[in-house]
Amino acid sequence: MKHHYFFIAFTVLVAAGFAPDVKSQWINVGGTGTPTVNSFAVNETDVFAGTGGSGVYLSTDHGATWTAVNNGLTKKYVWSVQTSGSILLAGTEYGGIYLSTNAGSNWTGMNTGLKNIDVKTVSIVGSNIFAGTYGGGVFISSDNGGSWAKAGAGLNGSYPYALASSGGSLFAATYDSGVFVSSDNGANWKVTNSGLTDIHVQALISNNGDLFAATASAGVFISTDNGVHWTLSNNGLAPFITDAFAASSSDLFAATTNGVYLSTDHGANWAAENTGLTTSAIYSLAVSGEYLLAGSNNTGVWRRPLSEFAVNAVKDISQPEIAVSISPNPTTGIITVRDVTSDIQHVSVTNILGETVSELANSGAADFTFDLSKFPAGIYFARFEMAGSIVTRKIIKE
Repeated sequence: MKHHYFFIAFTVLVAAGFAPDVKSQWINVGGTGTPTVNSFAVNETDVFAGTGGSGVYLSTDHGATWTAVNNGLTKKYVWSVQTSGSILLAGTEYGGIYLSTNAGSNWTGMNTGLKNIDVKTVSIVGSNIFAGTYGGGVFISSDNGGSWAKAGAGLNGSYPYALASSGGSLFAATYDSGVFVSSDNGANWKVTNSGLTDIHVQALISNNGDLFAATASAGVFISTDNGVHWTLSNNGLAPFITDAFAASSSDLFAATTNGVYLSTDHGANWAAENTGLTTSAIYSLAVSGEYLLAGSNNTGVWRRPLSEFAVNAVKDISQPEIAVSISPNPTTGIITVRDVTSDIQHVSVTNILGETVSELANSGAADFTFDLSKFPAGIYFARFEMAGSIVTRKIIKE
């Protein structure tokens, strides 16, 4: 009898609007034929998932349901999927690159000139396609994958895991040599590892003008000067391995061996967002519409509304804001530094290639100047070093 009374009371409460509090959580939507989801690609309302053994799956409802789209895709272990406009690419294990121009309905192998066909990552930058191969470096195609050529000089890393475009430059994260940058669309590369204490880099993302790199053992690093310098940005995230990133406006998500983590303060602090997840290792992330999708290593796809993450926003109020303003910017030469709330000990200025072009020691004055008039027009980065912190500001020299 007690059970009947409880049911009646519960029904009355719900009908009256007093529904019990159901905690926000992840929902497993599965649906990809194999439990391992290595990558996502989003094109407007379409989401593609690259799986570890079942090929490519398509969702047209932001990840709620999935359909296999594998006609012509003979190699079903897909490391990476990438899409732009009508172009859909799949990088496969020992099958090279496959191309679809009809949302995955049909696939064609596109491997002419591709000397290594174990493709870990694919990136579309403008009219060029870049393919990172496992053990063979980066290849480039300028004809939608019709032919491939090895990327230019300077890229010594043989194991590129991720590619990203930021500030007009292309970046390659390698698992054996750190991060490389190209400012001429892949023709030439230069290593850019200053401050990076672990050169085993497996994920990159550009967010709000800054770069984030995930390493195998040291955690996540941030660069605020287009890869010239890197700083550890790992509070709350260590010691878990990060495999992928996703961004929604100012929110940054990390896929780790311990689930999904969120930073709402540009990587300064991280918090776990794993309620409802029954798996720990997350391999991929994507934002589709109002949802965040997570690809796991053993339970397929998980989904959660982005609106639910706001209740767990993390802010660090233990450290004051460091105010460093520079003016005028753009400038023709003289830069004035003002509103300094921390003691700046050293200032260095680098060009877009990461080369130091000027250095000065601050005498302790709150306001001071430095001169760029003798340098050619272009983009420069001023790096302000103070006790326990570093601040970087971009300068446009006219």
